[in-house]
Formats: sequence, structure tokens, C-alpha cells
Amino acid sequence: MEDGGEALVCLRKHDKYKNFPRSDIIVLDLNIPRKDGRDVLTEIKSDPELKHIPV
Repeated sequence: MEDGGEALVCLRKHDKYKNFPRSDIIVLDLNIPRKDGRDVLTEIKSDPELKHIPV
């Protein structure tokens, strides 16, 4: 992924990522461009579909 927003789109399986398999683990760069990695982490952990995935 090139930025935090795109990472969330991918994790939520939207748009061109709708057929991607769900991740078993997420390695997150806290300095990812545009949407900060800390904000991405907050969104992942507040999303009922994603919060169980280790980050």
C-alpha cells in the first residue's frame, strides 16, 4: 500500500481489493504517508471486522 487510506480500503475489501484475502497479521508503518499509521491503527482496532487481526 502506498498510504494509510489505501491500506484501510484494502483491509475492508472495497473497490479493487474486494477479492483480496483477509490478512492474518498486519505489519503497519507508523510513518505511512497521508493517513498516519497511528490513525490507521485506531481505525483497525475500532472496526469489528478487523480488530481481531494482530497488528
